[in-house]
Amino acid sequence: MLVETALPAGDPSRYFGKGEKLVDRGPNRQLTVPAVPLMYLRIMPAGETAPLKRADALDLIRGGPLRLDPFYCRDTGSGFEPNEYGAISVSANYTDGQILSAAQLFLDRQIWAFNATLLNPDAGRQKGIPTLSVEQTFAICLPKYLMFARDKLGLEPPFTIEAGAAGLKGYPIFMPNNYIEREWGPIQQNNIRWSGVLAASDAASIDTALLAIFDEFFDAGGVRRPAGLYKFPGTPAGVIPQG
Repeated sequence: MLVETALPAGDPSRYFGKGEKLVDRGPNRQLTVPAVPLMYLRIMPAGETAPLKRADALDLIRGGPLRLDPFYCRDTGSGFEPNEYGAISVSANYTDGQILSAAQLFLDRQIWAFNATLLNPDAGRQKGIPTLSVEQTFAICLPKYLMFARDKLGLEPPFTIEAGAAGLKGYPIFMPNNYIEREWGPIQQNNIRWSGVLAASDAASIDTALLAIFDEFFDAGGVRRPAGLYKFPGTPAGVIPQG
C-alpha cells in the first residue's frame, strides 16, 4: 500500500547550504556540491530511532557487501567520509573539489541521496531530462537503499519516501529515438517533488512508488508518461527500465 503525502515549499533537494563543505578532511580533501540542478531521493524511517555514532555510520556505509552507494545508475566508484551530518558516500571530482553524486546517512538513520550530474548541462550534457538514466537511477537505488535500511540499519517499513529534482523549469523531457517528438514539455515549475509512505518493501510495492515518481516528472511538463515506457513496470516486478 502506498499513501501519498503533502509537501512543504522550498528547495527540496538540499539539506546543506550554498558552498558548504560536505567533506572537510583538510586542505586536500574538501568537497562541495556545485550550484546546479539536483535530483534527489530521501528514505525516512517512521517514528523515533536510536541515534548512530558517527564512526558507526561510517562503518555501515562502507562495509561490504551491502554498501551505501552514491545516487547514480552507473558505478562510478565511491569514497566514504564522515561529516557534520553523519557519514557520506560520494563520487567526486577531487581535482575540482566537487561532488558528482552522493548518499548521506544521517545519525537519525535517514538516507538522503542526490545526483549533481544527470541534470547538469555543464557536465557535457544537453539541457534536459534524460528520462532513461533518471528512471534507471531511481529504480536501481531505491531498492538498494531500502535493503540497506533493513539489513544494516535494522529498520522496517513503513518508510516515508520523498523524491524529485530542483531547478528544472524550462527543461525539455527527452524521449527515446522511436518517438517522432523527441522533446516533450518543457517543465513548467522549478521543483519536482513526490512523497509517499511505503508500507512494504516488496518489489511490487517499490515499483508502485517508482511509477508515481516517474509520473511526477512527466506531469511537471504537462504530459503523461506513456504506459510501458522503457518496459516499466515489468514482469516480474523489480525489472529495471530498459532502453
